[in-house]
Parts: sequence; C-alpha cells; structure tokens
Amino acid sequence: TLRFKCSDSCKFLKEQTVDVPLPTVVESTEEAETTGSFLGKTKTSTVSQVVKRVQEFHWEVEVKWEISVYSGTNVEERRILDGRTSSTILIVQSSKQDPPLPAHRDHRPLDVSLTWLLKQIDIENMAAHFTIDTQDETTKTPRRNQQVEDAISFSAEMKKWMDRVRSRFTIQYERYFINKHNPAKPSPIPPEGNSKRLKHLTGDFIFVPVLPLMEEAGSDKSMEEKTPGVTSRSLLSFEASEVDDESVSRRVLSITDLTRLLNEQVRTLEETQESLQNSYPGRQPAKLISVAEASICVLCCHSMAVCSAYFSSLQYIEEMLENQLVAAIGKRVTSDDFGQFIKYHNANILDPAPRPFCHAIRRPEHYPEGILSIENSDEKTEPIETHVREVQGLPALRVPLNAATTIELTGSTYLHGWLNHRFRDASTAFQLIGRARQFSSFMLVVGTMGGGNRMQPKDAIILQNKDEIKIPLLLNEIPTAKEFKDAIESLSPEQQRFAKAYRSMQLEGSVLGIVVIQIKPQLENLLGLPHDALTKEIQLTQDLMELFVEYQVPSDLLSYDGENSEATTKEKVENVKGNVQSVLNAIKDSKTKQLESQVIATDMAIEKRIHDKPKNFKAADEMARALEMASALDWLRDGSAGLPADEDDDLKSVGIASFSPISAEVSQGKGVDDALNFLKSTHAENLVNIDNDRPVQLGSCMMEKGLTKQSKLRDDASPEKSEETPVPPKGKAAVPFGSTSEDTMDFTAIPKFLDKAIEKYDKDSALRSTTIKTSDRWSRCHQESLLSKPETTVLNSNDIKSEKDKAFDLLDALSRSGSLPIAYSDLHVIVCVTHCFEKMVMETVIEDNINPIEKLEMSTLLVASTIHGVPAQNLVADSNDRARLVSSFPALLEAPQSPAT
Repeated sequence: TLRFKCSDSCKFLKEQTVDVPLPTVVESTEEAETTGSFLGKTKTSTVSQVVKRVQEFHWEVEVKWEISVYSGTNVEERRILDGRTSSTILIVQSSKQDPPLPAHRDHRPLDVSLTWLLKQIDIENMAAHFTIDTQDETTKTPRRNQQVEDAISFSAEMKKWMDRVRSRFTIQYERYFINKHNPAKPSPIPPEGNSKRLKHLTGDFIFVPVLPLMEEAGSDKSMEEKTPGVTSRSLLSFEASEVDDESVSRRVLSITDLTRLLNEQVRTLEETQESLQNSYPGRQPAKLISVAEASICVLCCHSMAVCSAYFSSLQYIEEMLENQLVAAIGKRVTSDDFGQFIKYHNANILDPAPRPFCHAIRRPEHYPEGILSIENSDEKTEPIETHVREVQGLPALRVPLNAATTIELTGSTYLHGWLNHRFRDASTAFQLIGRARQFSSFMLVVGTMGGGNRMQPKDAIILQNKDEIKIPLLLNEIPTAKEFKDAIESLSPEQQRFAKAYRSMQLEGSVLGIVVIQIKPQLENLLGLPHDALTKEIQLTQDLMELFVEYQVPSDLLSYDGENSEATTKEKVENVKGNVQSVLNAIKDSKTKQLESQVIATDMAIEKRIHDKPKNFKAADEMARALEMASALDWLRDGSAGLPADEDDDLKSVGIASFSPISAEVSQGKGVDDALNFLKSTHAENLVNIDNDRPVQLGSCMMEKGLTKQSKLRDDASPEKSEETPVPPKGKAAVPFGSTSEDTMDFTAIPKFLDKAIEKYDKDSALRSTTIKTSDRWSRCHQESLLSKPETTVLNSNDIKSEKDKAFDLLDALSRSGSLPIAYSDLHVIVCVTHCFEKMVMETVIEDNINPIEKLEMSTLLVASTIHGVPAQNLVADSNDRARLVSSFPALLEAPQSPAT
C-alpha cells in the first residue's frame, strides 16, 4: 500500500506594533526674513505623512508530510520514500483571539493499493509483463476482458490518489497557510509568491509513453536486427510476449521501440527535475514550499496524464474497430435498422416465417368488418411479427361475464409467439389497435388466459362505424430462471416455496388473450334469421344494438316469431322489423307518459304556488303560455307529426324570448327527455317563484291533437303479424374447429415450458418471459355522423369501465345469458418473451463481441419450436442455413426438442 500522510501545528511567536501609512498627509508653511538680502522674506514648507499604529500577531506554522509504502497491515514497519520532517511558514494576523490553525492537526492518510501493479512485475528479472487470458469465458475483446478491467480499475484508483495528494499541496497549502498571511503593512512578495506557487506546475513537458501505436502488417522488421541494441534507462525492462498469431505479432511494436519510448520519458523527467531544482529552494526547514513539494506535484500531474492516456488509448482502439465496421456496412446501425433486418432475415431462413399481427375481421366470402393489429407507437407504425398457428379441435372457450353468466365461444383459435427484443437505446412502446369500417361493428375483449380453456376478461369495447381504438400495452419482463434461482438461493425453504409459487403464477398470468366477436352473424343466430339476413339491414342492426345495450330488451321480444317454416328471408326480416318497431313504440309511449305526468305535476305545482301567493299576474300569464307552447311542441315532435301551418304560426307568435331555447331544442329533432330536462334546468326558479293569483291552464287541446296524431301514426307503422312457424337458427354448431375431440390445450403451461427451454439453451440469461397488460388510458377516434369530422378522445379508467359494461350487456343479450354459443369469434393467444441486450447495437458488436443476429436466431428458434410444437431443426427452410445453425447451436438443433403441445 502506498500512503501519504501529513500533519501541521501552529504556535504563537510574538506581538509587535507597526506604523501603517495612511493616504492622508499634512503640509505646514514657515516664513523667515533675511537681513541685508534683496530677497526679503523666505517661506519653508514641510509635508508630514499620517500613520496608524497597528498591533500585529505572529504565528509559526510547522508542516510535516511523508510518502511511504507498507505491506499488509504492518504500518509501523513502513518504508518512507519521500517527505519532509519540518517545514515552517510565518503567518501574521491582526488578531490574537482567532489563531489561523489549531494547535495540532493530523490529516487523514491517503492510501492506494499497489497489489495489482506489483503482480505485473517479475522481481527476479526486474521486467514488466502483462498478458490477457484469451481462453477465459469473460474475455470478449482486447478491451473487454478481466485483465484490462483490473488495469483500468487500478489506474482509476491511482489517478484519484495522485489528484488528492496534489490537491493537498496546491489547494490546501494556499487556503490554510498562504492566504491566511495578512500583515498590517504590505510586505514584498515572499518566495512562495504567484510565480512559484504549486498550482501552476504541470507535467506537460514530460513525455507520455502510452500511445495507441501499431505497425502495418506488411512492414519490414528486418531493420530491427540491424539496429544496435538500446539500453533501457528505466527501472524495469520489457519481456518479449509470446504471441501465437504471427499476423498479430507483426502489428505490435517491438521491444526496441518500446524501450525508446520509455527512455524518452526518463529523459524528460530528468530535465524537469533539474529545472525544478533551479527554480525552487532546497529542503530548508524555514521554507514551506521546496523542490520536494514541487517534484511531488509534477509527478502527480504526469501520473494522471499517463492514466488518462491509457483510458484514451483503450477507447481509441474500440472507436477504430467501430469505424471499420461502419465503413464496411456503410452506416451506423440503430435498433430500428436492426429490427428491419431481423424481419427480412426471419422471412428467409424460417418456414413457416413469422407473420405480421394484423388480422382482418371478416366472415368467409365477405368484406372485412374491421382490422385488429398490434403496432409500435413510434413514427413508423408497423405491426409486430409473431409466430402463429391455428389450433384446431379445442372445446369452446369459456368467458365469464359475471358470477351468473359465462359465455362460450366456438370460433377459431390462434396461438402467437411474440419475440420482442430491446437494446439500451430502444424505448419502443406498443399498442393494440382496432378499426371498424363504416356500417360495420364488432366487439373486442381483452383478458388473461386461464386453465381449462378459460379466459378472464379485463377490458371490452364495442367498435362500429369507423371507430378506432388504441390501447397501450404494458410489457413487464420477468427475471430469468437462472436469475430467480440465484436470488432465492440464500432464502429459507418456506421463503423459497413462496417465491416459486408466485413465479409460477406470474408465468401462468403472462398469456394474453384477445377475442374478436362479430355482432351481425350472432344477431342473425339470436333472432332466428337466415345467414346474411342482416348484411344490408343497416338501420335494423343499429336499432337492435341500441335496444340491447341501452334498454337491455330481452331477445325474445325481437326474434322471429312467425309460424311459416318456409318463409323467405325478406319475410323473416320484416317480422323482426315489426317486433323492433313495436318495442321502440312502447319505449316512446313510456317516455310520453313520463313527460305527461311530469307536466301535470308541474301544472299542479304552479297552480298551488299561484293560489298560495297571488302577486304577479303578468309573470304567471307568460309562464303559462310558455309551458303550453313547449309541451305541445314536445309531444307532437316525439310523435313524428307536424303542426298545421296556422297552429304553428300561432305558437311562433306567442313565443317568449326567455323560452325560445326550448323551441330550438325541439326544432333540432331532440326528444322529450332533452326538452323536459332543458325546461327543468333553465326555468326551475320560474316554476317555483311565480307569484300570481290567476289560474293557469295548459294547452290541453293542442296536446290532445298531438296525441291523437301520434297514435294514428304508430298504428299505421305497425306491420301485420305473420302466422308463419319459426325456423330454427342456422348458425355454426358449438363444436371445435376441425375436430370433434374434446382434447384441451392448457395455454398457461406454454410459458413454463418455454422458461425451461430458455434455462437449458440460453446461457447468457438474456431471454425473459414477458407479461402483457393493458393501460388505463385509451385513445378513441369516433365520428358522430357521416357529415361530421372524426374526433379523438382519451378514455380514462371510468370511461373504460363504462365501455366494458356496455359490451358485456350486449354479450349477455347475444348469448341469451350464456345459453347460446357464439360461433363467429376469433381468439388470439399471445405468449411474449423479450431478448434483452444491455447495450446499443454497435456497442454490443464492438464492446461485447456479440453478434446479435445469432443470438436472436437461437431465441427465434426456441419460440417458434414451442409455438409450432415441432423440433427447431424442422423450422429452418434452407439446408445451408440449417448446417450453419447446427454448428452455432448444436445443443438446440441436434437434439430433438419436445413439443409444447
């Protein structure tokens, strides 16, 4: 260990009085007469300087320091390399109560270990030797290996120690000693003046022999044999390195050249030392700063320059390799560039190749209802690519809507394997996107897959008429199996069992399920209509969805109830239209009765108020006329009947300015509820605060006309009931696709199987299972009508819950509370793993000497083999690629891998 230790002490010497000149002067004049002189009188002037007497206090500061080296912890037997046992400085101040320094002070020693440096020295031959173990697994590049890392660590510690020792002389000497010298009377600049202060000393004149120099491979080294030997002037010499690769040995500088570099360093050191001896005094005790302190400061500066040059040289080598790689490729590869290449590469070597997660929502031989995709959220929105296969022969998927209702989905099932990769500079976010086309609709349900072919729904939403929903996806990486085992190794058995159970739950819960349900085919099946009966019935479909979602009308009231089994599709549709219109009319009648009762209640409240407080006749009359006009207009508008021209003109003529918004509301086609709510909200005070003794009568005659006309229109619109017999619905049977077997597939077991495969084949522990969850802030683009512009809104957690409730209400109706299977549905099961690179693309290749393409090839084969259930070697399309991959990953491709299913 190399140690620097110092101490200082302070004692009082004396007190003295000094005269300090002031800027003020006094001038006196004296006249004298000279006898016999023709000059007459003479004048004499005297100028006196004003001084101030000040008490000065003299302190003597003694400083000691030493640099020593010791072995182990035996500090007492240390060997002193340099130091000063006594150096003094006189400090003069104008106060005795505040001494400049404590009476004695020992500073904390500064230590640095020399163990690594001494290990690199052959004591017997007094030669330096340094080698890199190329057989070590941690050795990646000439820069990235354990030996160089140890050298960098030692250099950093040594540089830090040198800087602190130099600061002791430069900063602390000036702060604690020189700056506290404050005599009352200015004195000439002492030998420790500005020109001699240590902080101005540098090691710029000393040659730094650390340089990233290499020779050309074709250089002729025969000249070295003709050159006479060079004697080393340094304490240590070089040993010839044993390099097996001749091409490498021809690029490394020869021992002779290295010796010349060190000799130049020694020469400049000696010249600098001689210059310091001429500029600074010797080691006299009366001098605080001597050649010893100056030499230590210069050597510290030079040592720090050597360490910095070593760091820069190593960095230069890596930059040189990176520049060569960039020159070979033509650009600096980013994570986006690498992602594009991986897509191209996988499409060439794999069969089947990964496919974009962008699926059209459609029935066979029909135009798509919409699109479902998972895309990145950067500027180049592109869908992710997954390994996908259709799983056939599965029983119906069970999705619980609530404790009492569980629906069954018998549509197609697709299993996706998503291999995500990220670098240090990549911050890619992903989002689930659903887009519906005009006059089309479907339902999106997102949840987590469970055992027994079940899915636990988390979110759901109905998309229709050009709606677009963007759901951000949150990816959470789970520690690898190796990291998990290392973390729980020191835990108790109980704690380990808890951790294993929780990790098992994490893996099972990492399987994402996305269900797409087409609404029109299920409506046809629910209502007893033939296939494609609702394809062109746009308004009927909208009315059905409104009745199911907004009013939760039972499907039995709307379904086909004819008795003719041979009825045509048109007849059945007309039957359903009549049922729908009847329910809509019943809803309107219910609204009418509610409004009528509200008007009567308001009328009675007004009359009671007028009877109790008869004061303002004019206000009561205007209120009555306004209520009469508003009520009549509301009733007649809801009945889809207009007023006669004369009555309409009469209403306009009696309109009151304060109630004109009601007429505007009605004229815009808004219903009874809107008009009534507007009346309550805007004129509640008028309804209560009327003071008049005149009785008020509402426009009952006009109301009767409106009701009569409304009833007549409703009767005309009702279709004649058919007496045909109902035909059973022709939907898909609730049996699995492609097979009638009831073999189940436990999707939650796939992450566990994949986790074991990763632990077996991924020695780098870079492949992590990843859970996918939805965010609580969605973005929806909605177009209110065909003539309006699309508007984008953000859905918070409350809005998302409201959309989920609407979707579940519709699902409950479409499935008759779980009794009717849903055939037209697609289930997408997604298993995600992430290959994590600790650095950027170029840093991974240059610094870690890792080919990320090969690493992702192995990860891709692992995921694809698990998803498709076949050995990895069967997924490679070309025989040449198969041979190359076998040589790279023999354990994965030579040994057959058990399929996941």
